Formats: sequence, structure tokens, C-alpha cells
Amino acid sequence: SGSVQFLINTGDHRHVFEALTRRLCQLNIDHACITDHFAMKQFCEDHPLDGADPANSVTIFNFDVHYEAFVATDHLIRICDVLATKPSELAFFPVPKLFVKRVGDHEAASALRSASLSDGTEELREPSLVQSMVERMRKEPEVLREMNEAVIRHARAGVYNGSKIAVEMALAMK
Repeated sequence: SGSVQFLINTGDHRHVFEALTRRLCQLNIDHACITDHFAMKQFCEDHPLDGADPANSVTIFNFDVHYEAFVATDHLIRICDVLATKPSELAFFPVPKLFVKRVGDHEAASALRSASLSDGTEELREPSLVQSMVERMRKEPEVLREMNEAVIRHARAGVYNGSKIAVEMALAMK
């Protein structure tokens, strides 16, 4: 319907990128592919969080260079309303999060922590649950509003400053 825009970073996983683009073509879903770091940065500049939506309902990102694939998330996270991800270190980023099925058992605690802070969902292990949550976020603005309010509250309290604190502690030990 065009009411949801998906920005999908497939990183440097070419097989995922190719399978996804094939499937979108089969389903006749308009999409754009960005495979260049500078094009990705330009995309982010052209589509700030409070700006115009992309022309396509799906934009897929893929990179040949691992570093570019990795930092793409840092750029894309700044222009998204919700980050959909497995529960990983991204659970500790100041953005509303929708958690999909974890890859390893060690990731379970990340989703639990985020859900306890009200800045993310619990882990949604089935595609139907993810679909239902996306629909809920789309139809019930208070869901995202409450997550954003939690992000703002926790950012002011320094909850997301773990890396900064670790660096400060390491430098103090020097």
C-alpha cells in the first residue's frame, strides 16, 4: 500500500541480496538496490527521518566491502522510524526496535533488556508475529510514540552510553 517503507541492509551477504531481489521481482514489488557506499550516503542525505519517503517501498543495500556493509547500519539507523533486527548489540542503540528471531541463544538477553526498557519489542520468533507487529505499529501510532518516548527518556539518563563509559574507564586506567 506504500504506507510502510523498508530499508533492508543485507550487508556483504550477496546470496541474501540476490534471493531477496529475485523474490521481490516475482512478487512485482517495486524496489531499488543500492550497492555503493557513496550512493547509500546520498540516499540517507536525500531521505532524512523527517523528510520525503523513498520512491520505492523497498530499498535494498548490499556491499562488496565488509566495512561498508557494517557502517551502512550506522547511517541507515539515523533515518529509520524502527530498526528491525535480531537481538544483538543493536539492542543497545537509541532507536525503537522490532526484534525478529535470534540467531544464537546468547542474544536472548538483548531483546529482554530492550523490552524491559520499553524501547523495543520482545523477540518475535515467527514471521506472522513480525507481520502483526508491523501492522500494529502502522495502525496504532501510540506504539511507536511510547517507544520513542522511552528512547528519549533513556538517552537523557545515559542508558545508551555504555561504550563511551567503557572508553573513559580505559583511558583513566592509562
